[in-house]
Amino acid sequence: KIESSNITIEVYGGTLSIQSGTVSGLRGMNIISGTVNISGGTISGSDTGLWVSGGRSITISGGTFSGVVAVQVNNNASVTLKDMLAAGCAYHQNDIPVAKAEGLVGDYEAGEVPLDAKPAWLTGTVTVQKCEHNGKDVCTYTHTSGATTHQKTCLACGNKWDEENCSFGENGKCACEAVLAVALKDNAELTYTGEAQTPEVNVTVDGIALAAEKYQLSYDNNINAGNTAKVTVTAVGGSFSGSVSTTFTIGKAALTIKANDQTITYGESITEGTDQVTAAALCTGDTLKGITLDASTKNVPGGTITPSAAQIQNSSGADVTANYSITYETGTLTINKSRPTIAFASGYDPSKTYDGQTIPNPTAGNLAITGANYADVTFEWSAEPKKAGTYTLTASIKETPNTEEASTDPLTVTISKAPLPVTGATVASKTYNGNADASVRRDL
Repeated sequence: KIESSNITIEVYGGTLSIQSGTVSGLRGMNIISGTVNISGGTISGSDTGLWVSGGRSITISGGTFSGVVAVQVNNNASVTLKDMLAAGCAYHQNDIPVAKAEGLVGDYEAGEVPLDAKPAWLTGTVTVQKCEHNGKDVCTYTHTSGATTHQKTCLACGNKWDEENCSFGENGKCACEAVLAVALKDNAELTYTGEAQTPEVNVTVDGIALAAEKYQLSYDNNINAGNTAKVTVTAVGGSFSGSVSTTFTIGKAALTIKANDQTITYGESITEGTDQVTAAALCTGDTLKGITLDASTKNVPGGTITPSAAQIQNSSGADVTANYSITYETGTLTINKSRPTIAFASGYDPSKTYDGQTIPNPTAGNLAITGANYADVTFEWSAEPKKAGTYTLTASIKETPNTEEASTDPLTVTISKAPLPVTGATVASKTYNGNADASVRRDL
């Protein structure tokens, strides 16, 4: 045990070894030159435990240092805090290796500096012992440019490990800060084709292209339109661990569906079905399975036919309509006037014996009508069919904007004379005389 109120031990030359014991004072030890080996003991100072202002060969493999400043090397020292540590040893505070020191980061401003900076110091209580490389930010990783390897270095003791493969997390970042990235080449714009799409990609590590033999690609959700298609990069032959993915967009395929032109007759409906449209640019394996067709009018001369609500399926029967950006084009609808027909029903004959009453027009049941209604019919008699005589009757359908004119053949209708009965008359008998005369006498 060595104590002093000032500098307890000051080394100017020679060799000094401290394996145990206690050294204390205002400044426990000051090394200006010489060879010093410290493997144990406690060196403390009310101001500084160990001060190195020069030195030649200093090796610390153990011991505890304490003070306002536990260990310090100044600008003139021939060694750094890091240089003084024996192989495999590190400064520790609370059993955690110390990877950084305090020092000057400006002309007069103190801040965090590496252990090989000068001047540099450690405050409080510091113990030197075998390094276990534990603790946050104690170890650092240096990436090998253009490769998928890095080297691990302990900042506390200076140990360097052999190069090892990078391990990339979900964001493509490794502990060595290297970033594995994948992107579509030339920002390729893709559209739905009905088949799986495997666009070319650029795979890089820190912006440098990665050799193709080091990775493989896999694709998911890469058939249908949308923004969920994904390409994933994984290692080949264990060249690294982890993976990185990127999504890409498959746009909808442009499709034009045009209604075919149709010509119908008034009163008819348009023909519907997928064979009544033309679908330009359907993708391989896809089929139009359904379409709705709407006529703009039912009247002459016509209008347009509008397609809508297309239903498209692939070869597996799945609905793939959502993969298309559909443009619907109208077709021309031509509506011709209908040609109604009208005839008197078989057996219809309103002829009669004169009874003083006008013959009524035929009823709907007396007519055979197509393409029109009974309300559309007008009747024309040659004269009012009331007195005895012969008449003709014609039934007609007038032309309208939607129908042509139609009429029956004239029907001959006869009103026979009614017999006139005579009563109270006497027929006189006669003997045959070869004459046709006879007489009827009525007594009044």
